[in-house]
Amino acid sequence: MKRQICVVAYVANRPDYSDARKPSYWHLAVVKNCTAVVGALVKDKDNFVKVLTSAQSDSSFVRNIKRTSPDVLLTGVSLENTTPVAKSIAGSDTLILFTDTDYEKENPISDEVDVGRSVANACVNSCVKHLIYSTQMHVYACIGLRCDACDAKAHIADYITAADIKETLVCVPFLYEDFLAGGALTPRKTTRTDTYKIVAPMGYIPMDTIALEDVALCFRNLVANPTNWSGKTLSLSGDKMTIQEYAQMLTDNVYSKIFKDAQVTPEEFIDYNEWDGAEDMANYFDYLTRGVQRNNMNSTMSLVSELVCFYDWAKVNAKKVAAALEL
Repeated sequence: MKRQICVVAYVANRPDYSDARKPSYWHLAVVKNCTAVVGALVKDKDNFVKVLTSAQSDSSFVRNIKRTSPDVLLTGVSLENTTPVAKSIAGSDTLILFTDTDYEKENPISDEVDVGRSVANACVNSCVKHLIYSTQMHVYACIGLRCDACDAKAHIADYITAADIKETLVCVPFLYEDFLAGGALTPRKTTRTDTYKIVAPMGYIPMDTIALEDVALCFRNLVANPTNWSGKTLSLSGDKMTIQEYAQMLTDNVYSKIFKDAQVTPEEFIDYNEWDGAEDMANYFDYLTRGVQRNNMNSTMSLVSELVCFYDWAKVNAKKVAAALEL
């Protein structure tokens, strides 16, 4: 009998972004991670995959999800209402939850938290056996600076942990793919020909990253073998280096291009970025530099034994990196 898997995605409902308005990195991260996870789950023929999302049927997110060919796709679902959600997820063995921060709303944290609590309650009411949530850490509680996208997810995680359900929390760091077009780490042009800078206020503190494909495999393997991770938090990592070391590995693999660490402050990072949530991202970088990173490569390897290191990823994706520089 197939495993009954339900992926629930709360995605900000808004028109597709025009070239004049850049999408929030936080939004793009949810879209990329969720789409990749659904794609990996569908490839396992032991899974029956249903997707519930708040996104409308004509959104780019839904179009991407359709390409992965889930068994069932329900769009425009009101995830704030526990009763209809409970009916939709009834019979699921595992539910995987992704939540987005809608910066266009008046209270983005409370709206996202309300959805998370609603889905958690629906899981309890429907007797879902295992809830996996893509979370983040408490930034404001730790350093006193707001990061709505992280803080909302941390509050949801707290609620899930206290609920009467077996849960696993997964914290995803920056992706290697964030060095490509549209990512938080996309290299920027400098005044020197063929020289590019990475704008990330990390100083000389190493930062965890991971390949998107490995994130998806981690979720897929959690679904297949939930027992070892029930009641635990898994903070993923595929590699960990300073920004200058990432820059050097890009230089080694992207022919004729030179990459450097821009050595910016959090305040300067905001000046470089115009998308919603950029100030939150600057505060998140501040959080990461204070020695509170909990990502663990050994734990990640217990789910994906052959993690792709950044050097190998850069070597394989050198043309994509170079193409991103021209946009």
